This record gives sequence, C-alpha cells and structure tokens, in this order.
Amino acid sequence: AYDNVSREKLETVLEKVSQNAYFYVEADFKQGLSDTDKAQLAKDIDDLSFEFDNVIYPKLTATYGFEWKKGIDNDERITVVLHRLKKGVAGYFKTEDEYPFLLAQKSNEREMIYLNVDYIGKTLAKSFLAHEFIHLITFNQKDRLKGLQEDIWLNETRADFASFLLGYDDSFQGSSLQQRINEFLYSSSDSLTDWTNQKSDYGIASIFLQYVGEHYGNKIITSSMEAKSVGFNSLNFALQKWGIQKTI
Repeated sequence: AYDNVSREKLETVLEKVSQNAYFYVEADFKQGLSDTDKAQLAKDIDDLSFEFDNVIYPKLTATYGFEWKKGIDNDERITVVLHRLKKGVAGYFKTEDEYPFLLAQKSNEREMIYLNVDYIGKTLAKSFLAHEFIHLITFNQKDRLKGLQEDIWLNETRADFASFLLGYDDSFQGSSLQQRINEFLYSSSDSLTDWTNQKSDYGIASIFLQYVGEHYGNKIITSSMEAKSVGFNSLNFALQKWGIQKTI
C-alpha cells in the first residue's frame, strides 16, 4: 500500500548490522546511485544505526518496555528496510510480520519496520525510525502480552510522541512536531478518534497528546503503555496511577 509503485515483493541488500538492528536497502534504488551517493548512503545508515543503538533503542525500551525478543524470527535484532515509498509517507509497520506465514501470507516473519529511503540523511529520519519502533514495542506490550489492540489514534500519536521524548523536536524548525502543528492548524476541527489515516488525523492527535503531557506530565503518556486497557481508558489508568484526580 505504501510502496511507491505498489510492489508486494522487493529485493533488498543488507547494508549494515548494528547491535540492535539489520539495515536493508532496496536493491534497485542502491544500484541506481553513483559511487559517491552509495558512499553517502552507507555513511547515513551508519549514523542512523549509531543513533538507534545509542539513543532510540535504550531510551524507548527503558520507557515503554521491549519489543518481542527474541521474537518470531528467534533473533535479538530487529529489521529495518529502507525503500522508496509514496510521496509524503515516512514509514510503516505491518502487524502481519509478527505472525507465522501460515497465518498471515504476507508476513516476513520478522520484527520489522520500513522507512522511506528518501529521508535517510535528513534530520527527520531519526524521528521516523523512533516512531515506527514504538509500533513494534506496542505490538509486544499490548497485542502479544495483554491480548489488546490499541486504539489507532493513540497508537499513532504515542509513536509520534517518541520524537518529542527523545529531544528531536527541541529544534522546532523542520521538526516532526512543527509538521504536526501545521497539520493541526490546517484542519483543527478534525475528529480525534475517527481515524482515516489522513495528515489531519495525525495533527489533532499529536496536539492532544502534547496537551496531556504539558498539563499532567509525560508520565501519563508513557504509563499508558503498561495499562491493561487501550485508548482513553489507558490514559485514565495512568492518571489514577499517579494520583491525579481527573479523567480524560
């Protein structure tokens, strides 16, 4: 659905093995690069993998808990696939990849996330990697361990919030947060919970969670992951846990 030409199969090459991830690149994309651009791509992936191992992975797992380890593929590392996506798509996560092929015929049977290769080397790449990694954590913490399916609006905006927690939005200009604020201002009357996967949905949900964090503390958002509930109920669980006599 997100591939730039709607391919369902993709040939990739392993570009980097880091402490916590394998980084694969779309073979046709890499083949079309000049030697100079190939060297730059390798450097950009080195930088991103270093950030993942030393900042994104340790901070987000300490805050929210771990992804499924060793997972469906019996491997400690996750898989990151960099390929060409449709314009405006930063990345995605497929729940099917966490199930055996016999149950989900499009499964890659890995803890796997996908990123738009066009963003590699740009500041936003770190935010997008953090966002998609949160989806892996959420699958394990909610779906697998608690038998719950998180409300889409909270699943997406909690993933967005990772960029803020990691400090990637501290420099506001060009940040993921600035992007979400602009989307909110463009369509501020959009429904919070009626999710149609439009940019306006991300805008309203992200601003709502920023409001919650600012008024009650970021711990309300992070504690919602441990709740044996989803959506508003999980946020209310967190409020109660921290002794705040309010509901959302």
